[in-house]
Amino acid sequence: MEVYHIKSKKRETYNVQVKYSILFECALGIAAITHKRLIDTLEKTESGWKGIRQSLTDEMREHLQFVEEHNTWKALLQLLYEEDFQDLSQFNFKIDLLSEEGLKYICLPFLGEKYQEKRTLAASGNVTAIHELMELTQEHQFFSTYIRFICDVDVQVLKSHLIAVMTGWYESVIKKEEEEILSILKRDYEAKNEMNKKMKPEEFVEWATGGVNYMPEPSVHHVLLIPQMTYRPWNIEADIEDTKVFHYPVVNVKIN
Repeated sequence: MEVYHIKSKKRETYNVQVKYSILFECALGIAAITHKRLIDTLEKTESGWKGIRQSLTDEMREHLQFVEEHNTWKALLQLLYEEDFQDLSQFNFKIDLLSEEGLKYICLPFLGEKYQEKRTLAASGNVTAIHELMELTQEHQFFSTYIRFICDVDVQVLKSHLIAVMTGWYESVIKKEEEEILSILKRDYEAKNEMNKKMKPEEFVEWATGGVNYMPEPSVHHVLLIPQMTYRPWNIEADIEDTKVFHYPVVNVKIN
């Protein structure tokens, strides 16, 4: 049957924003070095990762072990999505400032609009809501145990850990290369921003990510693109309220 179109409204799509931060490189580095199944697939060499581990203090290695056990790199990323932090001290100050419920709410994963109330309840310690979110994420690789951990952990233990692991990684790994890393991220950011003005959102996302064909979804009105070096050649995908996030690999960079 042929359809005669009389509607004037175009199909809705999302808008795209690009942003970059050295703090995302910190969080992704922490995630990568504690992800043993994935680390061999990254562009940074095995000797490169080994050298980083050897350069760390015993205390920092203990924090990375904690990350590996509880996937707290996810909490770091969730916090970084919250606002545009100018530097590490501002990020650490934000963590210190948050209430227990506020911190745990942010750290819990976004599972969809209809589960936001349960997310709030779980963050406040509601046992029923915690179990419902755990049940909902049973099939996910780690969300169920991560949700349990975030809801149960002592808030001061969590705050101290998040601040210490980010600060330790920045001081030991990022700081000495910060200028070069920022230069690469900024250059990529500027190039992508120029193309964002010239392309349609869906084709721009596919081009920027090197092939991710992301079609509009009813509840997603924004796409956030974040250039990253650490996880090359992979795209890292995440969901937050109203937004799909892609940490895409920067192009033409040699990773030692």
